Order: sequence, then C-alpha cells, then structure tokens
Amino acid sequence: MGETLGSSCVVTDGSKEPCTIVFHDVEKTEIRSGYAAVTDVLCDVDYFPYPPQTHEQLEKAHLYVLACCISSSEPTFPLDSHRGEEEVMKKDVGTVLVGAVGVVWVPFSSGAMVEGYIHVVWVRPDYRRHRVAYRLLERTLAMTQIGNPPNKILRWRLHTMCTSLNTREYLSRFLHERKSSSTTASDDDDVHLLLKETETLITAVPRMYERLGFCVRRNVFKYYDGKADGVEMIKVVPGAGKRR
Repeated sequence: MGETLGSSCVVTDGSKEPCTIVFHDVEKTEIRSGYAAVTDVLCDVDYFPYPPQTHEQLEKAHLYVLACCISSSEPTFPLDSHRGEEEVMKKDVGTVLVGAVGVVWVPFSSGAMVEGYIHVVWVRPDYRRHRVAYRLLERTLAMTQIGNPPNKILRWRLHTMCTSLNTREYLSRFLHERKSSSTTASDDDDVHLLLKETETLITAVPRMYERLGFCVRRNVFKYYDGKADGVEMIKVVPGAGKRR
C-alpha cells in the first residue's frame, strides 16, 4: 500500500484542486505489483538533460520508489485498484506519477551485504519546486537492509551529470537539434536561456546529494552518451560494516 507523507500541493495542469503526494514502493520480485506498468510509463518520460532510458535499462532496477499526486476527488492509488489490469494500470499511473527513484541491489563478494546503486532519478519538471526528488531519496536512503534473510545495505552509489565544456557542448547540440525538429517557433536567445537554466539545474543536483550525505568519489569523463561528463558519488551507511 502507498504511504502518504508531507503536505498537499497544488496540481499544475490548470486545476486549483489540491492533491497529496503519496509515496509507494514497487519491487520487481513482487507478483502483480505493477512493476511492468511503472517501467512502461518511465520509458516514455523525458529525462532531459539526461539521455532517455530503454525498457531494458529500466528493468535493471529491483525497486522503484514512486511519488504520485493523488487528488481528493480520486483518492484511490492506481497500483492498489487495478491488480492484473496492466493497460489500465499504466494509463492511471502515467496520470498521477510525478517522480521515481530506481535502485539496483549489487551484492558484495563477501558477507550478506549489498550496495544500493541509484539507477534512475526522475521528477516531472513542474513538481521540482515541491522537493519531490529530495523526499524520494530520503525515503530510499532510510532503508538499512533488504530481503529475507536480510542483507545489510553497506553503501549507496550513483552517477550524476556535472558542468564542464563537454557537458555544455552536449547540451547545446541537443537543444539546437530539438529546436530544429520542433514545430514551435524559437530563436537562439531561447536556446541560450534554456542552456543556462539547465546548467544551473545540473550544478544544483550534486549539492542536493551532498545534503543527503553523499560525497564525490571520482569524475567520469564523457559518462553520458559518450559526450557529457559526470561524477560518481557514494554514501556509506553508518555502522553497516560493523560486526555484532
């Protein structure tokens, strides 16, 4: 079942009806959990400035932590109301899903310990001001063990984009290509403004991870699509490596 956390937010589709952000965990191993509907929806969303995700990439995640905006007039959570109806579930999840974090569990060679690799972090742009990404990550990082028998989570790891000349060239090329294929009129000033806004966002993301306890492990040259630079960040779970 989903768990309601935090206060209500205003829906940004033109309606003034408030909604509540509901958090829900979906595991790959759970039968009829709605996992397939979630990956179908996430395959269609826009990850810019990050590259798109294929079904194969999305299905690597063992767990998805979801944020959905549920209105007071439609209080039922989609994954609770359409068990086994994948097409209906996909449509409903796509309507309310505003953010997701996908985690891959990577076992260590010795001991009953795992690494949580944060494989996907996505939030609808119009919900970023509600700190949805931060709240999703807080919920994810609160986990200390998984499975039965339990495996301790020793550390968390992720990659994120960083500002650099390579990254700027990648973004500029992408935005100009999007402008050329768009039916909406735009000029070079619009592209330049969006480039600056995107670089500001990219700069802010590692700072958010640092507030959550991550530190930079290393820089990764041309990590994204062989073009944009990234950084690898890790967070060690306090006390996880201690023996009783």
